[in-house]
Amino acid sequence: VLFRSKWKNRRRLPKREPITVELYDSLIQSSQNFKYINLYQSVRLRLALALLLVTGIRISELLPLKMKQVESLFTTHWISIDRVKRGPANHKAFLTKEGSRIMQERRSDFELLQLFKDGDSYIFTAENSKKPLSREAFTNLINKFIKECARKMDDNPNLSSHSFRVGFITELWRDTNDIEFVRQAIGHAKIDTTSQYVKNLSEKERQDRMLEISVDKVKSEVKI
Repeated sequence: VLFRSKWKNRRRLPKREPITVELYDSLIQSSQNFKYINLYQSVRLRLALALLLVTGIRISELLPLKMKQVESLFTTHWISIDRVKRGPANHKAFLTKEGSRIMQERRSDFELLQLFKDGDSYIFTAENSKKPLSREAFTNLINKFIKECARKMDDNPNLSSHSFRVGFITELWRDTNDIEFVRQAIGHAKIDTTSQYVKNLSEKERQDRMLEISVDKVKSEVKI
């Protein structure tokens, strides 16, 4: 009972806004302008931003990735993810056509890293290290960068590294209208977890979907 009371009264952080392709493009452009980022850090950051956008994975699932895993994205258009939370222990993240296009834009960054790393090397390491960065350190690094960028945007959106996951789920749901498909695509164990990411539709969106259902029904009746 005490635990439930504390959970109910816990301080809730403001919800993160989804990162769209447009916001991602703005972040990529900004990655070349920050003085504290050198060439290696800039390449590493851009690859991280792209992978978070096109797969919706968590930072903790991003850090164990090796060069050969990401290299397969450019040919097979999917990547095997080792899960750290509940859900499938080994999850395949498939790219959309837009996701494949975005990764192709980062191919030159990846090829630059190939000059220094072999296939079994971790991607997200310090410049002179073979060990992956810690989740806390890399999350803080990316969040610092994103928040600095957000402060320069007109509406000052509330963004963090988790906004990529929110954006991935939101966009996939809008494109498919299939919450169960989204659950399986993102690797959630329960559909309730996926539902928490989905925003309510506007009146215009609800009306448009109702009209689509009506049109499909009429077409079906005509064929019969």
